[in-house]
This record gives sequence, structure tokens and C-alpha cells, in this order.
Amino acid sequence: MEVELIKTILFDLFVVLTIGFFAGIICKSLSLSLIAGYFLVGAFVGNSGLDLISKNHHELEYLAHAGAMFLLFSVGIEFSINELINRWKYIIFGGALQMSLVTLPLIVICMLFKMELYIAILASLAASLSSTVLVFKSLSELGASMKPYGQRGLSILIFQDIALVPLILIVPLLTKPDNAFEFSVLGMLLLKALAFVCLMLLLRQVVTRWLIPLVYRLQSVELVVLFAVSILLASCIMADRFELPAAIGALTAGLVLSNNRLSHQIDAI
Repeated sequence: MEVELIKTILFDLFVVLTIGFFAGIICKSLSLSLIAGYFLVGAFVGNSGLDLISKNHHELEYLAHAGAMFLLFSVGIEFSINELINRWKYIIFGGALQMSLVTLPLIVICMLFKMELYIAILASLAASLSSTVLVFKSLSELGASMKPYGQRGLSILIFQDIALVPLILIVPLLTKPDNAFEFSVLGMLLLKALAFVCLMLLLRQVVTRWLIPLVYRLQSVELVVLFAVSILLASCIMADRFELPAAIGALTAGLVLSNNRLSHQIDAI
């Protein structure tokens, strides 16, 4: 049984990676975004296309989630704590303005189609969120991730990722409007989020003062990889323990390892 499972996973990987490779070549030749090619590949080999991927197992989905965490990790490395402080206007006001400009008109449109208010709010909030992974990848392909407008765009994406925390709490309230809202639950979530931030700031101090110099002196690429992956996994696990999205943990792990002598090496790896 295990042998058959391994064969199935290897075949699925072969199909996805091989077709993705040729799709990437075509997209590059036509000066198109690789993201567009990957989307087309997913539709082509998936259940809605040729149905070449096994439906019985979800290992590829787990690998995809892991890839998204690594990409969010690289987004965090692009920033530093000081840069986030300097860009707080773009993060708070820019992010809030973007979500408001998308959410409010969509609520009105949904209401015109006679949707119930809580459904309209839920759908509009979902539509206001962007994919940090996809946008960051697209900006990187265009060489714009480090330019001022790219940094401002990433600041808005960070706001959206942070906004996921209260939205996760709001979703049950919107889907069950008859239930009373428990402010104690909101207060507990805010306390957990604050505790997580404090813990990650402490981790950054430990990493910056003791671990980074140690790993740097050893001059080992393998140890750098193991060190970075360990920090990423530790941050995601801690986020999960505090009932926060794993995406927040991956992003925060990048911030922990940002703006030091190993940042560029870790990002390149």
C-alpha cells in the first residue's frame, strides 16, 4: 500500500513539474508571466481538465501549502522591522483604504442582487483580499518587488495578512448571525496575537545576537538551510499554537531573519 502511494505521488509530481517546466518555457518565450502558465497547467492537468492527478490523496496539496509558506517567508525577508515601522502609513492606511474601497462597493452591489447582509459582507471581505504569494511572485518576475511602488504594494499585502486574524473570528459570526458575539473571544484572540508578537520579537533578539553570528562563522551552506527552515517551522508551529494562521507565522519568520548578514544568502537559497 505504501509503495503504491509513493508511486502515485511520484507520478503526480512528474506530471505537474514536467508540464509546468514546458509551460514556463512557453510563457518566457512569449514574455508572459509564469504565474499565468502555472494556472493554465493546473487547470489542464487537474480534475477539470485531463484529470491526470490522483483524487484519492492530497499530498500535492500539502506540498503546495509548504511552497506557499516558503514564499511568504521570502516576503518577510524582503522587509525589516525598521522598514515596517517606517512604512506604517502604507501598511495601516493604505491597507485599510484598499480593503474599504473594494469591500464597501461590493456590499452595495450584493445588496442590489438581494443577498442577505451577512452573506454580502462575507463575500465582499473575501474579494478584498489578495494572494500575497501570487502578487509577490509577479512583482519579483517584473523586477519591481524592491522598487518604491512594489514595496508599497507589499505593505498593503502585509496589512491583508494581518487582517486575516480578526476576519477568521468574524466569519463564524457572519455565517451564524443569530449567535451573540462574544467579546471575550475577541479579547482572547488579541491577547494571543500580542503574546505571539512579543515571543517573535524575543526570538529575533536571540537569533540576531547569538545564532546568526554562530552560523555565519561556521561558513556552511547546509547549516544555513537547516537554520532557516528550523526558524520557519518553529514560527509556523507557534502561530498554530496561538490559533493564528500559519501564513502569519511564515511571514513573521522572514522578519525574524531579515536585515542581517545572512539574509541575502537565505533569500538566494
